[in-house]
Amino acid sequence: MEMTPRERVEAVLFARGPDHVPFTVYEGMLPQCEVERQLRNEGLCIQNGRFGPMKSTRPNCITETITYTHPETGKGLTKTITHTPEGDLESISEPAGLTSWQHEFPFKGPEDYRKLIALAEDTQFEPQYETYEKAQAWLGDDAFLRTAIGYSPLQAIIYSYLGVESFCIEWAERRDSVMELYWALAARDRRAFKVMAEGPFPFVQYCGNVSPQIVGRERFQELILPLYNEFGRMLHENGKLYGCHLDDNCGLFADLIADSELDCIEAFTPPRIPI
Repeated sequence: MEMTPRERVEAVLFARGPDHVPFTVYEGMLPQCEVERQLRNEGLCIQNGRFGPMKSTRPNCITETITYTHPETGKGLTKTITHTPEGDLESISEPAGLTSWQHEFPFKGPEDYRKLIALAEDTQFEPQYETYEKAQAWLGDDAFLRTAIGYSPLQAIIYSYLGVESFCIEWAERRDSVMELYWALAARDRRAFKVMAEGPFPFVQYCGNVSPQIVGRERFQELILPLYNEFGRMLHENGKLYGCHLDDNCGLFADLIADSELDCIEAFTPPRIPI
């Protein structure tokens, strides 16, 4: 019996064997057009990540965004201001299609650690499973809903809050403060783990974009992998699979990944240059 596009993706994930190799694409990379209609009619499965089964709340923090045009470059920028019980955090980003360029990170100096920790401690998670279920019914059998949690603590510190340069300086000069923020973010993520592990979906992604040149093997093994494994075990106990977006040359810790609780590497990139 011929499988639907979604059934093929699920068959691959759960190692059941599809009737043929599925063809997939992110929903944001396929504009609605005649070609899209043809591809879907021929079996394309759209990977849709727009319908989150979980929402976050911050009862004691208020975030406001201001969009404006840079007077010299003419580029559109977004300033994000987060008011926490410990003070304000500000960042500036430039939208760039499916991603954005960070012009200023929230972390400006050591005084911002207490603000970032307050933000992490204030973040709570609530299930909205009905959103996922309604979206799956609405989209039908030619779409697979991707469910995901964002960066793990160390990745969030490097790429969302401090930036690579500031992280390197802070890791050398104020490692205790970095780790205090790390543990606050780990506690935050564990609150999300429970909501996601108990949901009605078969597959969840957590973290990704790990750069071996920046993180290194030791930090990956001690500060990233343990949370991967913790979340993976929770998902497995609930009959779900765990995936991660690892699109760099991760040969430096390929053996660690192989022995981990990871079931699927999403956006896998074959290595070009041996490490």
